[in-house]
Amino acid sequence: PENVAGYKDCEVDGSNVCGIAYCESLLVLAFFLLVAQTPSDLTEKSQVDKDIEDVRAFWILFALIGAPAPCSQPFRDYYGVPLDKPSDARSGNSGRSEEQLADRRGAMDDTLRLNYVLSRFEPELWVHLNSLGFHLSSFYYGAFMRLFAFILPANTLFRFWDLLFGNSARRDLPKHKPARHGLIDLGFVGLQRCKGTLLKCQSAREVQLCLLDFYERMYDPTQVVELVAQTEYLLWDEPTHKAAETVGLAPLHQMDYERAVKHWERYFGQIRAQNSMLFKLTRTVDLAGAGAPVVGGMTNNNTNANAAAPSADTRVTTRAVMKIINAMQVQFQADGMKRGEFGSIIRQMPAKLLQDVPDEDQSIVTQAWSFFNRVQETLRDDYLATQQQVRAVGVPAPPKSTPEPEHLDSFSWVHSLRKFVGDAWTAQ
Repeated sequence: PENVAGYKDCEVDGSNVCGIAYCESLLVLAFFLLVAQTPSDLTEKSQVDKDIEDVRAFWILFALIGAPAPCSQPFRDYYGVPLDKPSDARSGNSGRSEEQLADRRGAMDDTLRLNYVLSRFEPELWVHLNSLGFHLSSFYYGAFMRLFAFILPANTLFRFWDLLFGNSARRDLPKHKPARHGLIDLGFVGLQRCKGTLLKCQSAREVQLCLLDFYERMYDPTQVVELVAQTEYLLWDEPTHKAAETVGLAPLHQMDYERAVKHWERYFGQIRAQNSMLFKLTRTVDLAGAGAPVVGGMTNNNTNANAAAPSADTRVTTRAVMKIINAMQVQFQADGMKRGEFGSIIRQMPAKLLQDVPDEDQSIVTQAWSFFNRVQETLRDDYLATQQQVRAVGVPAPPKSTPEPEHLDSFSWVHSLRKFVGDAWTAQ
């Protein structure tokens, strides 16, 4: 079909072939694959050569994403059709499974790995970035999805791709070493090399600009390869990692990642059920019911609710929800609530709070070590000096918008909501 090669998994010559779901990042990769084949003299280029270039770009992408054995499909989690569908137990359905709005793997998986690498090797920088509200996915998700295209200079990008594609296709990688480790290695290179500047940043936007500036200045392909190789050795191939591997242990950052994945899988059923419900609300649920306007499943015994209900489009869309919100604002004004001055408040998380997070490893040795560390910290003279007040900055409301009331506690909210819903409140 047009723009989508989203075929279901099928068997070709006994090998598993993955469908490929179109996305913008694939278009970016195809563009750079074609650029690499463009000759300097375009006059000598025939139509046959152009067709061959397109075919080469297609097969390169297919080999990385969905080609059957002996290809290892290293980027299947990025651009391929999800491997599994939610079972009825996880999706909340009875006897059948449904397509979900989002998958759970790919670039976010590698971003999570990078997060634990940073927390283990550069804990000071990890604390500072989190205190600024900077999440690694805000920069590295797009970078990973495009394999650093439009971030690295073109000549450096192609050399990095040679290294990335070659390593990702290897079938002799250790169990604890992911096939796409080149992306994680280059990501950590930027964070480690920019550490001094990043520690001086005062906002998440400054962090993004600092990282972008660093990668855009990497004009020497040889230096990039050397940095990635050094980081690969540090993260995955050190003698201590090799020794731990012989007894079935992985590096500490890998163990942190695996522990986080277990927690994710434990609670992922709830996320699946929420996604399934969102799909129904945005695609199939009719707010009007049997021809009478209904808001959020409530009956139509109140004039405010009828006014807020959509007239034509009966799905739960932004437009329909905004009508409800606007009607609620009118109800707040009718109740005499004072309009707020700010649209939101930015609160910077104190670094001290991040440093004192509970330990994920709940073994007896770890708990005892954590206890003695906290006792020692409490007895230090400078302990009270580290207790900083939380920085809070009020952000003015956007133009032509109405901020929520200044003092809207739970009691006031329930009181106004009952007035807004009317008789339907008792019915529910």
